[in-house]
Amino acid sequence: MKLTRRVRVLNVRSLPLTTGLLIGLLTCALLPLSTAAHTPVSATPTSATSFPSPQARSGATADQSVNAGAQAGAAATLGDPITASLELRAGKRIGYTFNSAGKQTATRSVTLNASEADSATRRYRNGGHTYYLLSWGPLAGYWVRLATGVALIPATAWTVLVMVYRQTNLDVVNASGQNRHLGATMSAKNEALMVGAVKTMPGLVREWSSAVVAQKVTVVYPAAALSRLTSLGGGAYWLAPGDIGSDLAMYAPQGSYDSIMVIWQPWDADDSVPSYGWGLAYPAGPSSNGSNYATVTVPPSGSSWWITSQAHRGEPFMHEWLHGVIDYHAARTAGVPALHDNATYDYAGQGGTYSRWYGDLMKQHVPDQQSNAFMGINYIAWRSGTTTTSL
Repeated sequence: MKLTRRVRVLNVRSLPLTTGLLIGLLTCALLPLSTAAHTPVSATPTSATSFPSPQARSGATADQSVNAGAQAGAAATLGDPITASLELRAGKRIGYTFNSAGKQTATRSVTLNASEADSATRRYRNGGHTYYLLSWGPLAGYWVRLATGVALIPATAWTVLVMVYRQTNLDVVNASGQNRHLGATMSAKNEALMVGAVKTMPGLVREWSSAVVAQKVTVVYPAAALSRLTSLGGGAYWLAPGDIGSDLAMYAPQGSYDSIMVIWQPWDADDSVPSYGWGLAYPAGPSSNGSNYATVTVPPSGSSWWITSQAHRGEPFMHEWLHGVIDYHAARTAGVPALHDNATYDYAGQGGTYSRWYGDLMKQHVPDQQSNAFMGINYIAWRSGTTTTSL
């Protein structure tokens, strides 16, 4: 099968390139996100340094201000924790502070030049009104009240099909030109490891997007063993959409899912099939029935720490899912950074996770110092459609 669209791979050594082959990265314990980019394999790796999360947008001007930090302790005792985002429409908006008894102590008003989505961490009901404590924007640290010009943002649903192949039974030709047979059976332990991790994605999506996105995951187990792979050259292979075309037709016909993720095992007790990456992603196209497509492989025997050592077990899967999401939105919306541009915007991994980078991408909270604007996917872009709803 000739590759005519981009394929992203995790580079682990110098590779010959096939047509359209580009380097990508699956975040895992082996390599940090900052070590690769969507460039040919000869590209020089970059590094990233930490950038503090911005607390205000340049488009807002304040006409009254108080020290919100002094109210932080009181705010944390009011109401209930919540993950949410609110739309603050253009115009004058008011934030409030309360003491621990729920008595209003101060206000702050800001004038927004454009509508925006701000994250909230707590909800508090007082005097017949509902307030949300903001953690982002010019009113970060203040409570805003649901009213005209302030509304809760409903989550956009994004559907994901996970196909788990328990059996691999196929023949390949290795780099030396020798015919090799791979007969692999995924153990119950590895199946639980992979499926358990991928099922954590919806919670991560909700948390990192501040509930702007809601991911729905469906897991299926095709009965037939994998019997075909697509050559990448040099004895390397990957599981392309065309290799499982009949199963895609059965489980994911055109318009069924926004994203497809395939889990399979490329090794047995005697040998393994090189694929130059643990995760590979492919943009939506006819071969994948219009869905974003990605594959992830079971870590080699004894290497389950690839998943278990992660701060968030589902983060490697999130990375591959986000490749398709970024492809979709970047083609329709200006100002959406590439997934591996974290170094460009001064983001680095912290505590074994790139969650801050991913979250800011999903909320359009990535600060661009050159344009003095914020980059990423905003809530308006999210609710404008998904891979399947825009077909």
